Amino acid sequence: MREFQEAYREETRPQVPGQDDVGALVDAFCEHMRRRGLSPATAKTRARGLTTLRRYLEAEQIPDVRQMTRAQVDGYVAGLRKRVAPRTAECWLGACKRFFGFLVETNRLLISPAEHLHERNLSHLVGPVISTKDAEKLLAGPNTSLPTGVRDRAILEVLYGTGLRRAEVVGLSVFDVDLAGGVLRVQHGKGGKERLVPLGQEAQKWLKMYLEKVRPLLARRMHGRDGEMALFLAQHGRALDCRALTRLVAALAQSTGVRVSCHALRRTMATELLRGGAQQRVVPFGEVAASYLENYLRWCRPGLCHQHGRPVRALWLTTWGKPMGYFTVRARLHQYAEALGITKRLTPHGLRHACATHLLERRAELRHIQELLGHASVATTQIYTHVSIGHLKETLQRCHPRERGNLETKDNDDDPDASARSREEDPSPARRRADQDLGSGDEG
Repeated sequence: MREFQEAYREETRPQVPGQDDVGALVDAFCEHMRRRGLSPATAKTRARGLTTLRRYLEAEQIPDVRQMTRAQVDGYVAGLRKRVAPRTAECWLGACKRFFGFLVETNRLLISPAEHLHERNLSHLVGPVISTKDAEKLLAGPNTSLPTGVRDRAILEVLYGTGLRRAEVVGLSVFDVDLAGGVLRVQHGKGGKERLVPLGQEAQKWLKMYLEKVRPLLARRMHGRDGEMALFLAQHGRALDCRALTRLVAALAQSTGVRVSCHALRRTMATELLRGGAQQRVVPFGEVAASYLENYLRWCRPGLCHQHGRPVRALWLTTWGKPMGYFTVRARLHQYAEALGITKRLTPHGLRHACATHLLERRAELRHIQELLGHASVATTQIYTHVSIGHLKETLQRCHPRERGNLETKDNDDDPDASARSREEDPSPARRRADQDLGSGDEG
Protein backbone atom coordinates (compact mmCIF):
# COMPACT_ATOMS: atom_id res chain seq x y z
CA MET A 1 0.00 0.00 0.00
CA ARG A 2 2.80 2.40 0.86
CA GLU A 3 4.58 1.59 -2.38
CA PHE A 4 1.36 2.34 -4.29
CA GLN A 5 1.00 5.71 -2.52
CA GLU A 6 4.59 6.65 -3.29
CA ALA A 7 4.13 5.67 -6.94
CA TYR A 8 0.91 7.70 -7.10
CA ARG A 9 2.65 10.74 -5.62
CA GLU A 10 5.47 10.34 -8.13
CA GLU A 11 3.03 10.22 -11.05
CA THR A 12 0.87 13.13 -9.90
CA ARG A 13 3.77 15.37 -8.74
CA PRO A 14 4.18 18.41 -11.00
CA GLN A 15 7.12 17.95 -13.31
CA VAL A 16 9.89 20.52 -12.76
CA PRO A 17 11.09 21.70 -16.18
CA GLY A 18 14.74 21.25 -16.91
CA GLN A 19 17.12 23.06 -19.16
CA ASP A 20 15.25 21.97 -22.28
CA ASP A 21 12.17 23.85 -21.11
CA VAL A 22 14.08 27.13 -20.94
CA GLY A 23 14.24 27.08 -24.72
CA ALA A 24 10.47 26.52 -24.88
CA LEU A 25 9.87 29.50 -22.58
CA VAL A 26 12.20 31.66 -24.68
CA ASP A 27 10.34 30.58 -27.83
CA ALA A 28 7.05 31.54 -26.19
CA PHE A 29 8.54 34.90 -25.25
CA CYS A 30 9.70 35.48 -28.84
CA GLU A 31 6.25 34.63 -30.12
CA HIS A 32 4.81 37.09 -27.60
CA MET A 33 7.13 39.81 -28.95
CA ARG A 34 6.11 38.99 -32.51
CA ARG A 35 2.41 39.34 -31.66
CA ARG A 36 3.11 42.69 -30.04
CA GLY A 37 4.53 43.95 -33.33
CA LEU A 38 8.20 44.23 -32.32
CA SER A 39 10.67 44.24 -35.17
CA PRO A 40 12.51 41.00 -35.96
CA ALA A 41 15.82 42.69 -35.13
CA THR A 42 14.62 43.62 -31.63
CA ALA A 43 13.28 40.12 -31.00
CA LYS A 44 16.54 38.61 -32.23
CA THR A 45 18.62 40.86 -29.97
CA ARG A 46 16.58 39.97 -26.89
CA ALA A 47 16.69 36.27 -27.73
CA ARG A 48 20.49 36.53 -28.00
CA GLY A 49 20.56 38.12 -24.56
CA LEU A 50 18.51 35.26 -23.14
CA THR A 51 21.06 32.81 -24.55
CA THR A 52 23.58 34.16 -22.03
CA LEU A 53 20.98 33.64 -19.29
CA ARG A 54 20.65 30.00 -20.30
CA ARG A 55 24.41 29.54 -20.15
CA TYR A 56 24.42 31.05 -16.68
CA LEU A 57 21.76 28.53 -15.59
CA GLU A 58 23.90 25.67 -16.89
CA ALA A 59 27.03 27.01 -15.19
CA GLU A 60 25.26 27.49 -11.84
CA GLN A 61 23.38 24.16 -12.21
CA ILE A 62 19.98 25.77 -11.78
CA PRO A 63 17.44 23.24 -13.09
CA ASP A 64 14.66 25.71 -13.87
CA VAL A 65 14.78 29.39 -14.74
CA ARG A 66 11.72 29.92 -12.55
CA GLN A 67 13.71 28.82 -9.52
CA MET A 68 16.15 31.71 -9.79
CA THR A 69 16.41 33.93 -6.74
CA ARG A 70 17.07 37.62 -6.53
CA ALA A 71 20.68 37.00 -5.48
CA GLN A 72 21.27 34.72 -8.47
CA VAL A 73 19.85 37.36 -10.83
CA ASP A 74 22.19 39.93 -9.28
CA GLY A 75 25.11 37.57 -9.85
CA TYR A 76 24.13 37.10 -13.47
CA VAL A 77 23.87 40.87 -14.02
CA ALA A 78 27.22 41.55 -12.31
CA GLY A 79 28.98 38.98 -14.50
CA LEU A 80 27.26 40.31 -17.59
CA ARG A 81 28.41 43.87 -16.96
CA LYS A 82 31.99 42.69 -16.54
CA ARG A 83 32.15 40.64 -19.75
CA VAL A 84 30.43 42.74 -22.42
CA ALA A 85 30.20 46.38 -23.45
CA PRO A 86 27.96 48.67 -21.35
CA ARG A 87 25.28 49.16 -23.99
CA THR A 88 25.15 45.45 -24.80
CA ALA A 89 24.93 44.58 -21.11
CA GLU A 90 22.03 46.97 -20.51
CA CYS A 91 20.26 45.69 -23.61
CA TRP A 92 20.53 42.06 -22.46
CA LEU A 93 19.61 43.06 -18.92
CA GLY A 94 16.41 44.63 -20.26
CA ALA A 95 15.69 41.43 -22.17
CA CYS A 96 16.10 39.40 -18.97
CA LYS A 97 13.78 41.72 -17.02
CA ARG A 98 11.11 41.63 -19.73
CA PHE A 99 11.41 37.85 -19.97
CA PHE A 100 10.66 37.40 -16.27
CA GLY A 101 7.85 39.94 -16.59
CA PHE A 102 6.40 37.81 -19.40
CA LEU A 103 6.51 34.74 -17.16
CA VAL A 104 4.58 36.63 -14.48
CA GLU A 105 2.00 37.94 -16.96
CA THR A 106 1.36 34.44 -18.34
CA ASN A 107 1.03 32.91 -14.83
CA ARG A 108 4.18 30.87 -15.19
CA LEU A 109 5.82 32.69 -12.28
CA LEU A 110 4.41 34.36 -9.20
CA ILE A 111 7.01 37.08 -8.51
CA SER A 112 9.76 38.24 -10.85
CA PRO A 113 13.26 37.96 -9.32
CA ALA A 114 14.41 40.71 -11.69
CA GLU A 115 11.77 43.25 -10.71
CA HIS A 116 14.28 45.29 -8.70
CA LEU A 117 16.66 45.75 -11.64
CA HIS A 118 16.99 49.17 -13.23
CA GLU A 119 18.68 49.79 -16.56
CA ARG A 120 21.44 52.36 -16.43
CA ASN A 121 21.12 55.60 -18.35
CA LEU A 122 23.89 55.46 -20.95
CA SER A 123 22.85 58.51 -22.96
CA HIS A 124 26.07 60.23 -21.87
CA LEU A 125 28.16 57.54 -23.57
CA VAL A 126 28.82 58.72 -27.12
CA GLY A 127 30.35 56.26 -29.51
CA PRO A 128 33.44 56.93 -31.61
CA VAL A 129 33.30 59.81 -34.08
CA ILE A 130 35.92 59.95 -36.81
CA SER A 131 37.44 63.19 -38.06
CA THR A 132 36.63 64.80 -41.38
CA LYS A 133 40.06 63.85 -42.67
CA ASP A 134 39.55 60.18 -41.81
CA ALA A 135 36.07 60.27 -43.37
CA GLU A 136 37.52 61.58 -46.63
CA LYS A 137 40.24 58.93 -46.46
CA LEU A 138 37.65 56.20 -45.98
CA LEU A 139 35.46 57.43 -48.84
CA ALA A 140 38.48 57.37 -51.17
CA GLY A 141 39.32 53.80 -50.11
CA PRO A 142 37.25 51.71 -52.60
CA ASN A 143 38.83 50.88 -55.95
CA THR A 144 36.31 52.53 -58.25
CA SER A 145 37.84 50.90 -61.34
CA LEU A 146 36.00 47.73 -60.26
CA PRO A 147 32.21 47.32 -60.22
CA THR A 148 32.19 46.38 -56.56
CA GLY A 149 34.33 49.43 -55.81
CA VAL A 150 31.71 51.71 -57.32
CA ARG A 151 29.05 49.95 -55.25
CA ASP A 152 31.11 50.30 -52.07
CA ARG A 153 31.72 54.00 -52.74
CA ALA A 154 27.98 54.55 -53.23
CA ILE A 155 27.25 52.73 -49.94
CA LEU A 156 29.80 54.82 -48.04
CA GLU A 157 28.46 58.04 -49.54
CA VAL A 158 24.93 57.10 -48.46
CA LEU A 159 26.06 56.08 -44.97
CA TYR A 160 28.10 59.21 -44.37
CA GLY A 161 25.97 61.65 -46.37
CA THR A 162 22.56 60.70 -44.97
CA GLY A 163 23.27 59.16 -41.56
CA LEU A 164 21.07 56.15 -42.25
CA ARG A 165 21.23 53.14 -39.99
CA ARG A 166 22.77 49.92 -41.24
CA ALA A 167 19.40 48.13 -41.45
CA GLU A 168 17.88 51.12 -43.26
CA VAL A 169 20.61 51.05 -45.91
CA VAL A 170 20.19 47.35 -46.69
CA GLY A 171 16.40 47.82 -46.63
CA LEU A 172 16.42 50.34 -49.48
CA SER A 173 14.91 49.31 -52.80
CA VAL A 174 15.45 50.74 -56.26
CA PHE A 175 12.06 52.43 -56.00
CA ASP A 176 13.17 54.39 -52.92
CA VAL A 177 15.72 56.45 -54.87
CA ASP A 178 14.64 59.73 -56.43
CA LEU A 179 17.73 61.14 -58.12
CA ALA A 180 15.74 63.89 -59.85
CA GLY A 181 14.41 65.13 -56.52
CA GLY A 182 17.60 64.28 -54.64
CA VAL A 183 15.89 62.27 -51.88
CA LEU A 184 15.77 58.76 -50.46
CA ARG A 185 12.60 57.24 -49.06
CA VAL A 186 13.23 55.17 -45.94
CA GLN A 187 10.21 52.89 -45.60
CA HIS A 188 11.41 50.67 -42.76
CA GLY A 189 12.97 53.02 -40.24
CA LYS A 190 13.28 52.42 -36.53
CA GLY A 191 9.85 51.89 -35.03
CA GLY A 192 8.37 51.31 -38.49
CA LYS A 193 8.49 55.03 -39.30
CA GLU A 194 8.79 56.24 -42.87
CA ARG A 195 10.68 59.40 -43.81
CA LEU A 196 12.35 61.23 -46.70
CA VAL A 197 16.10 61.90 -46.47
CA PRO A 198 17.87 64.43 -48.72
CA LEU A 199 20.85 63.30 -50.78
CA GLY A 200 23.99 65.35 -51.28
CA GLN A 201 25.58 65.91 -54.66
CA GLU A 202 28.36 63.36 -54.12
CA ALA A 203 25.90 60.71 -52.98
CA GLN A 204 23.69 61.40 -56.02
CA LYS A 205 26.69 61.19 -58.32
CA TRP A 206 27.86 57.79 -57.09
CA LEU A 207 24.35 56.37 -56.75
CA LYS A 208 23.62 57.32 -60.35
CA MET A 209 26.85 55.67 -61.54
CA TYR A 210 26.05 52.55 -59.51
CA LEU A 211 22.48 52.29 -60.79
CA GLU A 212 23.42 52.83 -64.42
CA LYS A 213 26.64 50.81 -64.73
CA VAL A 214 27.08 48.40 -61.83
CA ARG A 215 23.76 47.22 -60.50
CA PRO A 216 22.56 45.77 -63.84
CA LEU A 217 25.74 43.63 -63.94
CA LEU A 218 25.17 42.34 -60.42
CA ALA A 219 21.48 41.67 -61.07
CA ARG A 220 22.30 39.45 -64.09
CA ARG A 221 24.22 37.08 -61.82
CA MET A 222 20.91 35.71 -60.49
CA HIS A 223 21.02 33.28 -63.49
CA GLY A 224 17.46 33.75 -64.64
CA ARG A 225 15.91 33.79 -61.21
CA ASP A 226 13.57 36.52 -60.04
CA GLY A 227 15.47 39.77 -59.81
CA GLU A 228 16.10 41.49 -56.50
CA MET A 229 14.46 44.86 -55.92
CA ALA A 230 17.00 45.76 -53.23
CA LEU A 231 19.13 48.79 -54.01
CA PHE A 232 22.50 47.34 -53.00
CA LEU A 233 23.37 43.84 -54.22
CA ALA A 234 26.16 41.46 -53.30
CA GLN A 235 28.51 39.92 -55.88
CA HIS A 236 26.20 36.94 -56.46
CA GLY A 237 23.29 39.28 -57.24
CA ARG A 238 21.30 38.85 -54.05
CA ALA A 239 20.39 41.61 -51.65
CA LEU A 240 23.12 42.81 -49.30
CA ASP A 241 22.30 42.03 -45.65
CA CYS A 242 23.43 43.72 -42.43
CA ARG A 243 26.20 41.23 -41.73
CA ALA A 244 27.67 41.60 -45.21
CA LEU A 245 27.51 45.39 -44.92
CA THR A 246 29.33 45.25 -41.58
CA ARG A 247 32.08 43.10 -43.08
CA LEU A 248 32.32 45.41 -46.09
CA VAL A 249 32.81 48.53 -43.96
CA ALA A 250 35.25 46.68 -41.66
CA ALA A 251 37.37 45.58 -44.65
CA LEU A 252 37.49 49.11 -46.05
CA ALA A 253 38.34 50.50 -42.61
CA GLN A 254 41.20 48.04 -42.26
CA SER A 255 42.57 48.81 -45.72
CA THR A 256 42.51 52.57 -45.08
CA GLY A 257 43.67 52.38 -41.46
CA VAL A 258 40.53 54.14 -40.15
CA ARG A 259 38.78 52.60 -37.18
CA VAL A 260 35.13 52.97 -38.07
CA SER A 261 31.78 51.18 -38.18
CA CYS A 262 28.43 51.83 -39.87
CA HIS A 263 27.02 53.51 -36.78
CA ALA A 264 30.19 55.56 -36.33
CA LEU A 265 29.57 57.06 -39.78
CA ARG A 266 26.03 57.94 -38.68
CA ARG A 267 27.34 59.67 -35.53
CA THR A 268 30.03 61.49 -37.52
CA MET A 269 27.44 62.82 -39.95
CA ALA A 270 25.30 64.20 -37.09
CA THR A 271 28.34 65.73 -35.38
CA GLU A 272 29.51 67.44 -38.56
CA LEU A 273 26.05 68.88 -39.16
CA LEU A 274 25.97 70.41 -35.67
CA ARG A 275 29.48 71.77 -36.08
CA GLY A 276 28.48 73.31 -39.39
CA GLY A 277 25.70 75.29 -37.79
CA ALA A 278 22.71 72.97 -38.20
CA GLN A 279 20.03 73.90 -35.71
CA GLN A 280 18.41 71.60 -33.24
CA ARG A 281 14.70 71.91 -32.46
CA VAL A 282 13.92 75.58 -31.84
CA VAL A 283 10.90 76.63 -29.76
CA PRO A 284 9.71 80.23 -30.26
CA PHE A 285 8.24 82.39 -27.52
CA GLY A 286 6.19 85.56 -27.65
CA GLU A 287 7.15 89.18 -27.07
CA VAL A 288 5.79 89.29 -23.52
CA ALA A 289 7.75 86.21 -22.51
CA ALA A 290 10.84 87.62 -24.25
CA SER A 291 10.65 90.89 -22.33
CA TYR A 292 10.30 89.20 -18.94
CA LEU A 293 13.05 86.72 -19.79
CA GLU A 294 15.35 89.57 -20.80
CA ASN A 295 14.72 91.36 -17.49
CA TYR A 296 15.38 88.15 -15.57
CA LEU A 297 18.66 87.49 -17.39
CA ARG A 298 19.83 91.09 -17.05
CA TRP A 299 18.84 92.03 -13.51
CA CYS A 300 17.91 88.93 -11.51
CA ARG A 301 19.94 85.89 -12.60
CA PRO A 302 23.45 87.45 -12.25
CA GLY A 303 22.84 88.09 -8.56
CA LEU A 304 21.56 84.55 -7.99
CA CYS A 305 24.32 82.92 -10.05
CA HIS A 306 27.13 84.17 -7.80
CA GLN A 307 25.67 82.98 -4.51
CA HIS A 308 28.26 80.18 -4.38
CA GLY A 309 31.00 81.94 -6.34
CA ARG A 310 30.86 79.48 -9.24
CA PRO A 311 28.97 79.63 -12.55
CA VAL A 312 25.77 77.62 -12.98
CA ARG A 313 24.56 76.56 -16.42
CA ALA A 314 20.88 76.14 -15.49
CA LEU A 315 18.59 78.94 -16.64
CA TRP A 316 16.26 79.03 -13.67
CA LEU A 317 17.86 79.41 -10.23
CA THR A 318 16.52 79.43 -6.69
CA THR A 319 17.23 82.19 -4.17
CA TRP A 320 20.22 80.10 -3.04
CA GLY A 321 21.72 80.09 -6.53
CA LYS A 322 21.01 76.41 -7.17
CA PRO A 323 19.18 75.01 -10.23
CA MET A 324 15.43 75.09 -9.75
CA GLY A 325 13.83 71.65 -9.81
CA TYR A 326 10.37 70.50 -10.83
CA PHE A 327 8.96 70.40 -7.31
CA THR A 328 10.17 73.94 -6.63
CA VAL A 329 8.43 75.23 -9.76
CA ARG A 330 5.24 73.39 -8.83
CA ALA A 331 5.32 74.78 -5.29
CA ARG A 332 5.70 78.32 -6.64
CA LEU A 333 2.72 77.79 -8.94
CA HIS A 334 0.62 76.60 -5.99
CA GLN A 335 1.59 79.70 -3.99
CA TYR A 336 0.59 82.08 -6.79
CA ALA A 337 -2.67 80.20 -7.42
CA GLU A 338 -3.59 80.38 -3.74
CA ALA A 339 -2.72 84.09 -3.52
CA LEU A 340 -4.82 84.88 -6.62
CA GLY A 341 -7.79 82.82 -5.48
CA ILE A 342 -7.48 80.24 -8.26
CA THR A 343 -9.11 77.08 -6.93
CA LYS A 344 -8.15 74.87 -9.85
CA ARG A 345 -5.01 72.83 -9.26
CA LEU A 346 -2.08 74.20 -11.27
CA THR A 347 1.00 72.24 -12.36
CA PRO A 348 3.75 72.94 -14.90
CA HIS A 349 2.29 70.29 -17.18
CA GLY A 350 -1.12 71.91 -16.76
CA LEU A 351 0.28 75.13 -18.20
CA ARG A 352 1.65 73.10 -21.11
CA HIS A 353 -1.86 71.72 -21.72
CA ALA A 354 -3.30 75.23 -21.44
CA CYS A 355 -0.82 76.57 -24.00
CA ALA A 356 -1.76 73.89 -26.56
CA THR A 357 -5.49 74.19 -25.89
CA HIS A 358 -5.56 77.98 -26.20
CA LEU A 359 -3.57 77.84 -29.43
CA LEU A 360 -6.00 75.30 -30.83
CA GLU A 361 -9.00 77.38 -29.76
CA ARG A 362 -7.56 80.33 -31.70
CA ARG A 363 -7.35 78.17 -34.85
CA ALA A 364 -3.65 77.32 -34.77
CA GLU A 365 -2.65 74.46 -37.08
CA LEU A 366 -2.41 71.11 -35.34
CA ARG A 367 0.89 70.41 -37.14
CA HIS A 368 2.39 73.62 -35.73
CA ILE A 369 1.28 72.72 -32.21
CA GLN A 370 2.86 69.29 -32.65
CA GLU A 371 6.18 70.89 -33.59
CA LEU A 372 5.96 73.33 -30.68
CA LEU A 373 5.28 70.60 -28.11
CA GLY A 374 7.87 68.23 -29.58
CA HIS A 375 5.46 65.35 -30.19
CA ALA A 376 6.79 62.61 -32.45
CA SER A 377 3.30 61.82 -33.73
CA VAL A 378 0.39 64.11 -34.46
CA ALA A 379 -1.85 61.53 -32.79
CA THR A 380 -0.40 62.60 -29.44
CA THR A 381 -1.27 66.22 -30.17
CA GLN A 382 -4.84 65.29 -31.06
CA ILE A 383 -5.68 64.74 -27.38
CA TYR A 384 -6.11 68.50 -27.14
CA THR A 385 -8.86 68.56 -29.75
CA HIS A 386 -11.51 67.26 -27.33
CA VAL A 387 -10.87 70.26 -25.06
CA SER A 388 -11.92 72.78 -27.70
CA ILE A 389 -14.91 70.79 -29.00
CA GLY A 390 -17.22 73.26 -27.21
CA HIS A 391 -15.88 76.08 -29.34
CA LEU A 392 -16.45 73.99 -32.46
CA LYS A 393 -20.06 73.39 -31.46
CA GLU A 394 -20.49 77.09 -30.87
CA THR A 395 -19.04 77.82 -34.31
CA LEU A 396 -21.33 75.23 -35.89
CA GLN A 397 -24.43 76.74 -34.27
CA ARG A 398 -23.37 80.26 -35.22
CA CYS A 399 -22.28 79.66 -38.81
CA HIS A 400 -24.12 76.60 -40.21
CA PRO A 401 -27.31 77.61 -42.10
CA ARG A 402 -29.54 74.98 -40.52
CA GLU A 403 -28.29 75.57 -36.98
CA ARG A 404 -28.42 79.33 -37.51
CA GLY A 405 -32.02 79.10 -38.63
CA ASN A 406 -32.92 77.15 -35.53
CA LEU A 407 -31.31 79.81 -33.34
CA GLU A 408 -33.18 82.60 -35.15
CA THR A 409 -36.47 80.72 -34.82
CA LYS A 410 -35.88 80.26 -31.13
CA ASP A 411 -35.04 83.94 -30.69
CA ASN A 412 -38.07 85.00 -32.71
CA ASP A 413 -40.34 82.95 -30.50
CA ASP A 414 -39.04 84.85 -27.50
CA ASP A 415 -39.07 88.32 -29.16
CA PRO A 416 -41.60 89.09 -31.95
CA ASP A 417 -39.58 92.09 -33.17
CA ALA A 418 -36.34 90.07 -33.38
CA SER A 419 -37.11 88.80 -36.89
CA ALA A 420 -37.43 92.29 -38.30
CA ARG A 421 -34.29 93.46 -36.56
CA SER A 422 -32.30 90.45 -37.76
CA ARG A 423 -33.35 91.10 -41.38
CA GLU A 424 -32.34 94.73 -41.08
CA GLU A 425 -28.99 93.95 -39.41
CA ASP A 426 -28.11 90.88 -41.47
CA PRO A 427 -30.06 90.86 -44.75
CA SER A 428 -30.21 87.74 -46.85
CA PRO A 429 -28.15 87.46 -50.07
CA ALA A 430 -31.30 87.90 -52.21
CA ARG A 431 -32.23 91.10 -50.39
CA ARG A 432 -28.68 92.44 -50.73
CA ARG A 433 -28.76 91.82 -54.48
CA ALA A 434 -32.13 93.58 -54.74
CA ASP A 435 -30.78 96.58 -52.82
CA GLN A 436 -27.77 96.72 -55.13
CA ASP A 437 -30.02 96.66 -58.20
CA LEU A 438 -32.10 99.47 -56.79
CA GLY A 439 -28.99 101.49 -56.00
CA SER A 440 -27.58 101.04 -59.46
CA GLY A 441 -30.90 102.08 -60.94
CA ASP A 442 -30.91 105.28 -58.92
CA GLU A 443 -27.39 106.12 -60.08
CA GLY A 444 -28.37 105.61 -63.68
